[in-house]
Amino acid sequence: MKKILFLMAILPMILFSACSDSNDFSFDDIDDNSKQNKVYYDGTFYVPYVTNDYAYKFSEDGTMIWKNKIQYPANIISESYGEKTELEYKRKPTIALFRKNYALHFISSTITTSYVTKYTYTCIYTPDGKLVKQITHNGNVNIYSWTNDVVLVSEDSRKTYWLSSTGDESEFEHKDDLIFYNTYIPISDIGYVTFHSTDFIICNFQKGNNTNVLHEFIRQKYENNFQIEITSAKVQETDVIVNVNVIMKSNEKYNLTLKISSTTFACEEIS
Repeated sequence: MKKILFLMAILPMILFSACSDSNDFSFDDIDDNSKQNKVYYDGTFYVPYVTNDYAYKFSEDGTMIWKNKIQYPANIISESYGEKTELEYKRKPTIALFRKNYALHFISSTITTSYVTKYTYTCIYTPDGKLVKQITHNGNVNIYSWTNDVVLVSEDSRKTYWLSSTGDESEFEHKDDLIFYNTYIPISDIGYVTFHSTDFIICNFQKGNNTNVLHEFIRQKYENNFQIEITSAKVQETDVIVNVNVIMKSNEKYNLTLKISSTTFACEEIS
């Protein structure tokens, strides 16, 4: 009888734990900044997300496409002369999407010391979570969902390469350092646009970064004594469409929709 009562007592806790791990997380639980890190494929925007235990892919309407348990890389590393280093993973990985596959980047630290960026890994997985390839880096890198079934990998602001969904690497040149704010939108293999509420950069890999085009256009239209709030941006072919609120010192407020070319940096108002 005592065993039955014990099982009845712990069963709800077991069920709650399973539910919490498997079913409770939804698109609504993702913070707004993470929702901006979306990628466009086949007519749909997708949002990747990771917790400490699971990797997710959602469509922009909130539908969960897949959910996979995260398998962390080995925590024992063989060094020279038979020495071994024990690693631990104190923070969740970062995630980037290919068209179907996805990549996770893991940063480890040692048990006895703090941060160790010597051992970092980018792992590529199929949509059902099977490992395709594990890549070892000599230092930390950043990974970014892109288009054309590639992920952009930046080892630092200068060394950058495309990573294919099967793990092939193709380094490419870019004129200026790559800078990313919380929100960025790829422009095919031409470059990207990145922004937050008051700052805007359009990057053309070959021509460089333009940080002034939006502010300069507004300055010519309204002269000085204004503040801006960038509310949204999207890419149409090689152009970027930006919606901006302009607030004057007199508290007058205007809304502009601007079109900026990623190839010429020309800017015009379209509404």
